[in-house]
Amino acid sequence: MANFTCRVQESELENIYIFLHILLKSCRSFCLVYLDDIIVFSNSFEQHLDHLKQVFAALEDKNITLNPPKCEIAVQKINYLGHTITETTATPMNDSIKTILEIKEPRTLVQANKFIGALSWYRKFLPHFATVAAQIHAVTNLTKAKKHKFKWKEPQSKAFNDLKCMLTSAPLFLHFPVDHKPLILTTDASGIGVGGVLQQEVDGQLRNLYYHSQLLIDELIKTIS
Repeated sequence: MANFTCRVQESELENIYIFLHILLKSCRSFCLVYLDDIIVFSNSFEQHLDHLKQVFAALEDKNITLNPPKCEIAVQKINYLGHTITETTATPMNDSIKTILEIKEPRTLVQANKFIGALSWYRKFLPHFATVAAQIHAVTNLTKAKKHKFKWKEPQSKAFNDLKCMLTSAPLFLHFPVDHKPLILTTDASGIGVGGVLQQEVDGQLRNLYYHSQLLIDELIKTIS
């Protein structure tokens, strides 16, 4: 049997992702690598050109070529991992929101998990997400022995509609923090969960940076037992 060697790295092979991380290690202060996606970020156009030269040089050194139709050079807004990112804000992509809104009420555990999983990706945009979603988690966080007990009732239906409403309610965006400005952390708690919002005051206005919420462990255990 003849031996052969690939002259081009197949993008589907997992080792290419690890290789890119190692290859661009020197560029990590201005470059992010996720799988085979490379993002270069800079504070000015001139700096961006310099950063691009460094990335291109590292790739060229190992004979790695890019696909020009898939490249965006020197843009101020990108879509990345379901988010639309600008210089100052991050928002859920419109197509992603539309896909979630088109999901019909679940009738099976698989469908319920698919809905809550898709929505959880954007929980950082949604205040009190955990407490609103608690009724759905109550029927999805089931052990294998209890999966046959899945029942979608009125509380789950209300939570389903409330979560969709939250996903279409403004303002559905988060700001990136501004250097040298103080941060404000506001927390809250109820009988079933805790939550908080990280904010920053800029030019007399409060900007939301991140929402966090989670169910209390004892309450979660109680709801699914």
